[in-house]
Amino acid sequence: MNVSRSLVNVHVLFHLRRLLSGYPFEIDKIRSLQLTRLRRILIHAYEHFDFYRDRMDGSGLDPYRITSVSEIRKMPVLTEAEYREFADSEYDKDPSRYASYFFDSTSGTTGIKFRIVRSWPERGYMVAKFLRPLFLNGLRWNDRIFRIIAPTRIPRKQDSILQYLGIFQRSLMDFYASPGEMALRYQELQPDFFYANKQQVLLTALYLLENNLPFRKPRIYSSAADVIDENCRQLFYRAFGDNNFFETYGSNELGNLGFQIKGRQGMHFCHDTNILELQAADGTSSEDEGNCLITDLGIFSFPMIRFQLGDYLETFEDEKGVRKIRKIRGRLHDFLTWEDGSITSFAKIYRAMGNFSSEICQFQFIREHCGRVRVKAVPAPGTMVSPQRKEEVARSLAMLLKNEIRADIEYHVEFVPLIEAGKNGKVKMVINSLDEQ
Repeated sequence: MNVSRSLVNVHVLFHLRRLLSGYPFEIDKIRSLQLTRLRRILIHAYEHFDFYRDRMDGSGLDPYRITSVSEIRKMPVLTEAEYREFADSEYDKDPSRYASYFFDSTSGTTGIKFRIVRSWPERGYMVAKFLRPLFLNGLRWNDRIFRIIAPTRIPRKQDSILQYLGIFQRSLMDFYASPGEMALRYQELQPDFFYANKQQVLLTALYLLENNLPFRKPRIYSSAADVIDENCRQLFYRAFGDNNFFETYGSNELGNLGFQIKGRQGMHFCHDTNILELQAADGTSSEDEGNCLITDLGIFSFPMIRFQLGDYLETFEDEKGVRKIRKIRGRLHDFLTWEDGSITSFAKIYRAMGNFSSEICQFQFIREHCGRVRVKAVPAPGTMVSPQRKEEVARSLAMLLKNEIRADIEYHVEFVPLIEAGKNGKVKMVINSLDEQ
């Protein structure tokens, strides 16, 4: 019997109580808490892993004498490839040690999946991180819950003792299901809380609206896994409501990192569980925007210190001096590359496409050859019902992209019923076909 696994819900409740009591975030408490927990994770990493001992010794960081959170900037950035190699080498030393651990994997957004191994107490910590924004946004014990998730995350036995007692009644669906299956299941359940990746919320909304199906809006709903651009956001609001929506931000390897409170602007970063750094293009530290580096303060089995997550964030300081996320601009690989060596980030494309949020609800950019970009676009329900209107919007969009992106490129706009997701349930927003040939 795996005792640690059987006690995972105890760990969830322990961490959840602590996380809920830590909100709202206060700058003085954050500074003190982060320094205390950073010392602990650095000392643990130094004493237990040659990999981190070498990185600290090589950069001149003494974990026993650290006096400021900013001192971790002495250490080199940890890339995904480096972390994967570190974790695999530690695992391979004694696989039997981890036989009773929780195993997961990343979604493979960057093209390579890697194994995630966590102790069961750490699994409880990760689940608590996921649950915190749900409770802060009004999740109730008797809510009917509908989640569309990866098939690997659907347990063989969906109901636990909680569900048998009528607590958190949930229905889980595989995100490989068809849009019709998702929408009809939603219509049948009439959930109080609806949660899925961006692509699956979008497909459900599209099917419900395009087929004029009667359905009840959820009391609260949320989306994660991809950037919520303005075009997609407007479709969500039209289908399911605006003041009942909240966005969450995180990853499989780190859990929840940020969350919105419904009806409010910006997202809280989880300063009590993670340290956020922003890195500018030249590698220097940035305050307001850049590539995000994450140090997790609660993962000890395979620590993640200055981990390059691969997302580009914009942040701001609120009235209490606490840094919040203004916008998730996209993955670092979400950019168009050009023959002259320059790039166009997807943040710029998001802004341009936002001008057509009432007509287009989803899009994808494909660089087919040196002078042409194909734009796949999904019309918003009830718009562009005539070929003439589609031609008008296509011409206007192509002209805007020439003005906003590059004037020397031809943009071919192709309207499609939907854009298929990859095996990870996500849509790749930019495809540089020339680079992949």
